Amino acid sequence: MIFMADNTSLILERWKSKISGIKFDPPVDYKTTFWESVRGLANKNHAFLDVGTGVGKVIFVNDLSSLYRKVVGIDIMPEMISICKNKAKEANAKNLDFKVMDAMDMDFTDGSFDVVSSMFSPVNFNEAYRVLSPGGYLVCMYSLEKDHREVSRAFPEAFSKTDSRMYKNVPDLNRKLEAAGFSVTLNNVLHYKWLFKDEETLVNFYEKITFSQAFSKKGDRLAMLKRRIDMSIPVTRVICTTVAKKT
Repeated sequence: MIFMADNTSLILERWKSKISGIKFDPPVDYKTTFWESVRGLANKNHAFLDVGTGVGKVIFVNDLSSLYRKVVGIDIMPEMISICKNKAKEANAKNLDFKVMDAMDMDFTDGSFDVVSSMFSPVNFNEAYRVLSPGGYLVCMYSLEKDHREVSRAFPEAFSKTDSRMYKNVPDLNRKLEAAGFSVTLNNVLHYKWLFKDEETLVNFYEKITFSQAFSKKGDRLAMLKRRIDMSIPVTRVICTTVAKKT
């Protein structure tokens, strides 16, 4: 089943989501469906794996150690895993584990987990299928074509490393999941705008997520980005949260 979400179903009462000079228009929290999925699939007899965990946001924000029997986060960057391990010590959670590992070739036995999540991180669908138990679920969030389109058109070189995280459209994503053996149960697509209050805010954000210094060196291209009447810079977001079951 494919469910194309109506943005209005996730609109918050107020503009709650503000990140360092960025606000959403309409005021949707793009993480809502993702968060609800990883929590809704929780079972205290189940094991959970977060792929490309970064600083462990998926795990710690949702307090998954209290919802699953075992929670593991992996990331290819040792410094991220070090941060997560320190957080786990502070949380005093005995069922948390973090490992430096490449998600493309995971060092886990077949059927080790009941739920696998990936939030804007590259994941090998065949590997995710392998490490999931029968009937297990993959919850992933991906950019679709035209996500960040205004900025990526102006700075294509900065987005070359993130192309692997983007799919053309929902059918493209579903075909790849189904080819790996999954049955797609949910697609939640959000299409909205981010509003950056000024160029500095935009540069700081995109240099962080793309690991590129291209923006601050190309002021002429920044000047070409459109401005709203309040001089904020609108950027298109097209994001899909997908839930797929191992059949």
